[in-house]
Amino acid sequence: MAGLTFLYRSTKARAPLTARLRFRHEGKDYTYDSKTNVVVSKLYWKEYHSKQRINDPKIKNEKIRVDSELNAIEKRVIDSFHNENGLKIDKLWLQGVIDDRADEKSSGLFIEVIDKYIEAKSNELTTSSIKTYRKVRNKVKKIEDYHGKTYFIDQIVRTFFDDFVSFYEFHNYSMNTTKKEWNCIKSFVNFGAEELDLTVYTKFNKIKLESEETDDTYLTIEELEKKTVRSK
Repeated sequence: MAGLTFLYRSTKARAPLTARLRFRHEGKDYTYDSKTNVVVSKLYWKEYHSKQRINDPKIKNEKIRVDSELNAIEKRVIDSFHNENGLKIDKLWLQGVIDDRADEKSSGLFIEVIDKYIEAKSNELTTSSIKTYRKVRNKVKKIEDYHGKTYFIDQIVRTFFDDFVSFYEFHNYSMNTTKKEWNCIKSFVNFGAEELDLTVYTKFNKIKLESEETDDTYLTIEELEKKTVRSK
């Protein structure tokens, strides 16, 4: 008999859950772990996931999403387990069954990464912040269309930065707007690297606009929201 449980094993505020498979074969107990592509916040997992009654509609929707994805993984693993020879079941086998991140790694389309970011953050940030991220997403698509390019996340390098700045200058966006929305790009790229395990340009975070006006200029929308809350 096999059992599958899910654990939050990261020190980060948001991270993919880990699936743990336990079973007995020929009198010996086995335990194998593998990360999933189900990303949640530590706060949600510790405080809300196990609750049966949740009043907050955003948290309730998050629980529906997480339960649906985890149930699908559990069904796939248990069904595959019963169709497999016990001798062939190991960590690599488990990763192969549940790790559908392989499709994300082989794709890495930047627009898709942005969409995943917005989906992941939709229950955490304000409506106005999500609206800003969607605006930046649409601008990235316009930059792609203008240059006849389709950017992958590992192509978000200096040449993309130049394309980005040129687009904002051509449309007469202020330097402040350009800086703030470049921070959105940084959030998207870091999300792809940290939560989707995608390869990114190693010197990406060193790319910056030359002039700075205020300390807040380089804060992401999430950091600005946290700063606003602390100041109240």
